[in-house]
Amino acid sequence: MRLLYIDTFTSSPTLDREPPSSDSIGYGVTSAAAIVAELRLRNVEVTTLDPRLPMHVDLSARRARWTSRMYADIVNACCEGAPDVIFIFHVFSTFPAVVRKAIQDLGVDIPIVGYTHGSHWDPTDLYRFTRHPGLKFADLGNLEALDALFVASNYMRDVLIDNIKQISPEMAASIAAKIAVTGLPLDTSRIDQQKISRGAGRPVIVYNHAPIESKRPDIFIEAASRVLAAHDVTVLFTRRFGPSDYAYLPLRRLISRFPDRVVLGNDMDIDDYYAKLWEADIQVSTASHESFGVSTLEAMYTNNACLLPVCGSYPEICRNDPDVLYDIHEEDLATRIAHLIAHRGLREQVAARLTRIARLYGARQVVDRIMETLQMVVRRPSDDDYA
Repeated sequence: MRLLYIDTFTSSPTLDREPPSSDSIGYGVTSAAAIVAELRLRNVEVTTLDPRLPMHVDLSARRARWTSRMYADIVNACCEGAPDVIFIFHVFSTFPAVVRKAIQDLGVDIPIVGYTHGSHWDPTDLYRFTRHPGLKFADLGNLEALDALFVASNYMRDVLIDNIKQISPEMAASIAAKIAVTGLPLDTSRIDQQKISRGAGRPVIVYNHAPIESKRPDIFIEAASRVLAAHDVTVLFTRRFGPSDYAYLPLRRLISRFPDRVVLGNDMDIDDYYAKLWEADIQVSTASHESFGVSTLEAMYTNNACLLPVCGSYPEICRNDPDVLYDIHEEDLATRIAHLIAHRGLREQVAARLTRIARLYGARQVVDRIMETLQMVVRRPSDDDYA
């Protein structure tokens, strides 16, 4: 099988002044690399594209130029030798509708598959509506243009179908028929390479989410202030919070109160990030939107006890564990964190259960499901082709 793989835009946290998106420094790097590596282990001939752009250009301009050049590169690759299938890792980064139109203009028939990692058809995906208003039906057109649609969770499948059904039951049925729930793989070999033993110092609580409204960092910051006032712990924020980011001022106030126990990772290097996850004890999410939760699964894999709100895909990825899920209220969250701090045995039991779940999201298991779909959509030559 010859596969043309279309990556998502990736960023450089050490060079970019603007806050990068989660896909550009996180799962778009790690999960994407794990999928490509596993496909190649299965003798799939994977061709990747890499539009070259100068690093001195600001992040927004570089992303826009990268996207426009990617379409030209796809056309060139198809002209040089049509692949059996085109695999788009992020269908809102490179639009399959545009790719479909291009290959139709070329007069070739190539199946297109891809992941959606969020959607305008998920009302909780506030980032989409803020960053890309007016593209709800463009989003739907991209889903329609695919031969197969990969989603990372049953939640994402259900929310897409339920909301599309409200405007077109026929369209919802058509898209439902081509959805495959595959999950996203963790880059377990890379995570394992950074494994270090936990020290005997104060417990570490990690918050590894983006500084955007749908992740509700203000709720975590309020809970953290109560926990830090009562317990000798360290709180680590892995993402950078700039002056224009959501909850920036509450975070600065927290730092001023507890300067020695609030650590800012500022979009740390991936390997450093994994090392810090191995050092941590508790991971907390406060998101109101989560289509899958790669950062939470990474924390689960690195033996953290997690506290997750009852929303999105979280009940699914923690198997409805009552010791993990909480109602989204600041006082309840602070109490739940404090309980895990005070009860180390429970904390370790929860972490062990979550680690076993996270191990189910290795590249081999996820690519097994991807391959099932690829083998169904690839157009096999018929006898008539050779007549």
